[in-house]
Amino acid sequence: MAASTPGRSGPRAHPAPSPGSPTRLSRLQEKEELRHLNDRLAAYIERVRSLEADKSLLKLQLEEKEEVSSREVTTLRLLYETELADARKLLDHTANERARLQVELGKTREDHRQLQARNTKKESDLSLTQNQLRDAEAKLNSKEAELATALSNKRGLEEQQEDLKTHLAGLESSLRDTTKQLHDEMLWRVDLENKMQTLKEQLDFEKNVHSQELNEMRKRHDTRIVEIDSGRRIEFESKLAEALQELRGDHELQIKDYKDQLEKTFSAKLENAQLAAAKNSDYASATREEIMSTKISE
Repeated sequence: MAASTPGRSGPRAHPAPSPGSPTRLSRLQEKEELRHLNDRLAAYIERVRSLEADKSLLKLQLEEKEEVSSREVTTLRLLYETELADARKLLDHTANERARLQVELGKTREDHRQLQARNTKKESDLSLTQNQLRDAEAKLNSKEAELATALSNKRGLEEQQEDLKTHLAGLESSLRDTTKQLHDEMLWRVDLENKMQTLKEQLDFEKNVHSQELNEMRKRHDTRIVEIDSGRRIEFESKLAEALQELRGDHELQIKDYKDQLEKTFSAKLENAQLAAAKNSDYASATREEIMSTKISE
C-alpha cells in the first residue's frame, strides 16, 4: 500500500540536487525512512496475518473447546443434577435421621438424667451398703470372737457337765439312800408310835391295875383302920395319901421322861432325815436346771 501510493501521484519535476546538497540528503533520509516504514509495515502485515491465522486456529480450537466444554458441561450437569438429586435425597434422609436422632437424643438425655439419678442413688445405696458391710464384718468378727469364747465355754461346760453328771449320779444314789433312810425312819416312827400307843395302853392298864390295887389297899386299910385308934387313923391316911401321891408322881414322871426321850429322839432323826432329803433334792434340782440351761444354750 505504501509502495503503490507514489506511483498514483506520478513523478514530480524537481531539479536534480547535488550529491552533497541538503535536499539530496533529505530525500535519501526520507527514502531510508520510507524503506524502513515499508519494512515495518510488511512485518506488521505479516504479523497481522500470522495473528489472524493464529486467531483462526485459536477460534477453531476455541470452538472445539467450547463443543467439548459443552459436552463436558452437559455431562457434568447431568452428573451434578444426579448427584444433586442424590444429595437432596441424602439431605432429606439426613434431616429425617437428624430429627429422629434429636428425638432419640432427647430420650437418651432423659434416660441419661434418670440413669445419673439412679446412679447417684445406687452410689448412695452402695456407700450405705458398704458401711453396713463394714458394720456386719465388725459384728461378724465380734460374733466369731464370741463364738470362740462360747466354744471354749462350751468345752468347759461339757467337762463341768460330765463332772455334774458324775456328781448327780452320786447325788441320786445319795438321794435313794436318803429316801430309803427316810422310809426306814418313817417305819421306825410308825413303830415308835405303835410302841407309844402300846405304852399308853400299858400305862392305862397299869393305872387301872394300880387303881384297883389302891382300892384294895384302901379296903384293907379301911378294915385295919377300924381296928386302929381314931387319932392314928388320920395320920395313917395322910401318910398313905402322901405315899400314894408320891408313888403316882414318880410313876408319871418316869413315863413322861420316857415319852419325851422317845419323842426327842424321833423328832431329831426325822428332822435330820428331812433336812438331808431337802438338801439333796434342792441340789439335785439345781444340778438338773444347770444341765438343762447348758443344753438350751448349746
